[in-house]
Amino acid sequence: AGLSGGDLCTLGHNESDDLRCVVDHVLTLKGVTSVALWGRSMGAASCAMVAATDRRVDALVLDSCFLSVERVALDVAKKYVNSIPFLESAIMMGKSFGGIRLDKTDIFAGGEDQVYEDAVGEFREAVLKRCGFDIREVSPSRSLEGCTAPVLFAHADEDQLVFPYHSDLMHASYEGGEKRKFVIEGHHNSERPAAFLQYARCFLEGHLKPPGVRKVMGEGR
Repeated sequence: AGLSGGDLCTLGHNESDDLRCVVDHVLTLKGVTSVALWGRSMGAASCAMVAATDRRVDALVLDSCFLSVERVALDVAKKYVNSIPFLESAIMMGKSFGGIRLDKTDIFAGGEDQVYEDAVGEFREAVLKRCGFDIREVSPSRSLEGCTAPVLFAHADEDQLVFPYHSDLMHASYEGGEKRKFVIEGHHNSERPAAFLQYARCFLEGHLKPPGVRKVMGEGR
């Protein structure tokens, strides 16, 4: 992602490996005694996936993190399938074809949920073929089940790309350590306000370890 090499973005699958390399490197630098990860959207997903297996991560700030790529794909499928004009007008106006009044069940012969699942299935197959990984492997919510670091979950209240319920559910179910939640006014790509940045900074400062603590505790992966 960003300025890294390669033609494809893997939504956290390969990016989490890049982040592990960064953590390895940073902890070799003179004067570095503690590491925290702060990510947004796909970056947040990568942070969660790394922290799940690396106990050297002392705290996390997860901004706009998603439960899983599959869940985001399902949200997108529902959003765009429901926006098709013909389908909505046929339902809303109650048009009849051949004397049969249409509703969503009629339009979606296999059922509405099946249409969504089929769309996600096609996306999954396309990603597997082109990128070589299964989107079901990218599940920050599942990764957090093995995490023990304090976490600050943040999300914009008008986010229409990764809906706020993703962070709400992860915050509610997280049992690995201290957890906090911060609601931001705005959308997915909104500039984050100074109040949130200061809150996140104080959160991290409260959990980063001072010199000597890591060595005494004998922490590692």
